[in-house]
Amino acid sequence: MPVQKIPLDTFLSDVRLRLPERWVDAFRGQKIIILEDLLKIPEAEILRIPRIRRTDVDSLREILEEAGYKIGELAPRRSKKK
Repeated sequence: MPVQKIPLDTFLSDVRLRLPERWVDAFRGQKIIILEDLLKIPEAEILRIPRIRRTDVDSLREILEEAGYKIGELAPRRSKKK
């Protein structure tokens, strides 16, 4: 059964995402407000956000996968230097 994706303009505080309030507050402090904002951030940057730990990122990965997304999937790709 295919996963029905949550719209990208969904606020991170939306109950459908099931994100803990501590995470939502930490993301809000970095101006990450909607799902699209979060998906533009690579995992390494998420780990640098105050109050977000490695175990949080592991849980976030699972939550996003259930919603049909992956961490950093909208992040700009770096070009390889020649």
